[in-house]
Amino acid sequence: MMTIKKSILIPASKENVWSVLVDDPYNREWYAVFGKTAPKTNWGQGHKDVFTDKSRNGITGKVDAKTPYEMITNV
Repeated sequence: MMTIKKSILIPASKENVWSVLVDDPYNREWYAVFGKTAPKTNWGQGHKDVFTDKSRNGITGKVDAKTPYEMITNV
């Protein structure tokens, strides 16, 4: 399996960034930019997540690790 690591500097508090990534309705707007619907997940560690587009094509994963306001990884 290949691991991809990326980073970006965002001029916002980590709490605001976290909220946009995992809270509804913010993440609906965020994922729409990529042509995806809001993910179906509760973002809990070990829980399944499903990312799809409007034609139901997409990917599934599992929340592997989660540290609120710091990182979330999926496998």
